Amino acid sequence: AVSTKMTAQVRGTYQASRNISDGIAMIQTADGALREVSDIMQRLRELAVQGATETYSPDDLLLMDTEYQQLEAEITRIVDQTKWNKMDLLNGEGPGNTAGSQGEFILQLGADNGQTLTVTIGNLQIDSSTTGALLSDLDGLAVSSQASAAAAITKIDDAFTDLADKRADLGAYMNRLGHALGNAETFAANMADSNSRILDTDYAKETT
Repeated sequence: AVSTKMTAQVRGTYQASRNISDGIAMIQTADGALREVSDIMQRLRELAVQGATETYSPDDLLLMDTEYQQLEAEITRIVDQTKWNKMDLLNGEGPGNTAGSQGEFILQLGADNGQTLTVTIGNLQIDSSTTGALLSDLDGLAVSSQASAAAAITKIDDAFTDLADKRADLGAYMNRLGHALGNAETFAANMADSNSRILDTDYAKETT
C-alpha cells in the first residue's frame, strides 16, 4: 500500500515536471512575440520623431504615416494570432478563449490537487475600447502631421512602459518555474529511490 501511494506521487510529479516545462515554453512563446512587438514599437517611435520636425512636406508625412499604420496593424495581428496549442495567448482570452479573462493559465506544478500556479499573460491589445488592453496608448495614433507625430512620441513611451512591465512579469514567471522544475525533478528522484528500497525490502521478505 505504501509503495502504491509513493508510485502515484512519483508518476504524478514526473507529469508535473512536464507540465512545468510546457508552462515555461508557453511563456517563452509569449515573450518572443512581445520582443517582436517591442522592435516594431521602436520603429513607430522613430517615425514619430521624424514626423515631429517641420522639415518634411505634407506628402512626406503621409508616406511616413502609411508605414506607421501598417506597422501598428502588424502589432494587432501578432497579438490576435499568437497562440499556444491553438489557444489565444496575448489577446486576453486565455485557455477558454473567453474575452476579458486577462489570459490566465493555471499550471499544475505538483502531484496533488491545489499545487498550482496561475500565470497571467495579460491582454496586449491596442484597442482602447477593450478592458485592460495594455497597449491601448497606441490606439488611434498617426504621424500625418507635426502635431500628431509629436503627441505619438509620448503615447508610445507610455506603451513602452506597460510593455516592459509585462515582459518583466513573464521573465519572473520563467525564473520561478525554472526553480519549480528543479524542485519537482529532485523530489521525484528521491521519491523513486525511496520507493525502490521499499519494493526491494518487500521482495526480500517474500523470498525468505
